[in-house]
Amino acid sequence: MIVVIADDLSGAAELANVALQAGLSADVQLQFDATSDADVVCISTDTRSRDVLEAAATVEAVTRAVMTASPDFLYKKCDSLLRGWVAEEACAVARVLGRTRILLVPANPSRRSTA
Repeated sequence: MIVVIADDLSGAAELANVALQAGLSADVQLQFDATSDADVVCISTDTRSRDVLEAAATVEAVTRAVMTASPDFLYKKCDSLLRGWVAEEACAVARVLGRTRILLVPANPSRRSTA
């Protein structure tokens, strides 16, 4: 299972659509459900409009729940225009994974915005 954690519903739906176009099954969730049999599970945390501490805590909790399912891959989607709490949410994921460094690549090739 590939899991995507997005900060809003449109971001989760966008990546679910990419998965479907690639021939994978996809599930969009508002709360992580490990029983999904989809190839790609896209979770909307709805954190972009929340306060920074609440957003980070939410992403950390979701990441902990996701990791209990032992996903093959975890992707933290951020807004390509860097709206919301991008750094704080990425660091929350890194804390759960025990990482001290992260790679942030904001890009939107369809709008000629690449890293």
